[in-house]
Amino acid sequence: MIEAMKRFDIESAKVHLVLRDAAASMKKTTELMNVNSFDCFTHKLQLSIKDGMQTMGDLDDLFEKCKRLVRKVRKSNVQREYFKELQKQFDSPLRILSQHASNDLNNLPVLTEVDWALIESLLNVLAPIYAATMELQARKTTISCVIPMYRSLVHSLKKAKGVAMLDAFRAKIAQVWKIEW
Repeated sequence: MIEAMKRFDIESAKVHLVLRDAAASMKKTTELMNVNSFDCFTHKLQLSIKDGMQTMGDLDDLFEKCKRLVRKVRKSNVQREYFKELQKQFDSPLRILSQHASNDLNNLPVLTEVDWALIESLLNVLAPIYAATMELQARKTTISCVIPMYRSLVHSLKKAKGVAMLDAFRAKIAQVWKIEW
C-alpha cells in the first residue's frame, strides 16, 4: 500500500482514513503505516449474512432447486415469456411456479410449501440488506449514510417474521452487529 501511495504521489499526512476489509493483514498494514482505518460496513454485512446462513443448516437442496428453476427459465425465451405472463396473471413472483411448474415447465423441481415459506422469510430478511448493500456501494454514497443505514437494517431485522429457522439467522447477525433484541 505504501508503494501504491508513492506511485501516485500521495503523502501519508494526506490520508485521513483507510476503509478496509476486516482481515488481520489489512488491520496490521494500516497500523504499521500509522494511518487510521475502519472496517468496510458492506463487507461486514456480507460476512454476517454468510455466518447467519450457516446457522440455518443445509440449504444446499433448496438453493439447488432455485438455481435449476432460474436456469430453465433463463435458457428458453418461450419459458421466460411464459414465466412473465404467469407473474402478471398471479401478481406474485414466488407462488406461481409452485402451482404450474410440474404441469407446464418440464423437468423443473417442485418446491414445497415449506420451501416457499423459507424463501419468503429469507427474502424478508435479505431484501433490506441487499438494498443497503447496493446503496452503500454506489459511487455517490458518503460515510454519513452508514449509521442511518445500519439503524434501518436493525429495525428491519427486528420486525422480520418468518419460520423458526430464521431466528438463528437473525440471532447470528445480531451477534455480529452487536445488537440486543
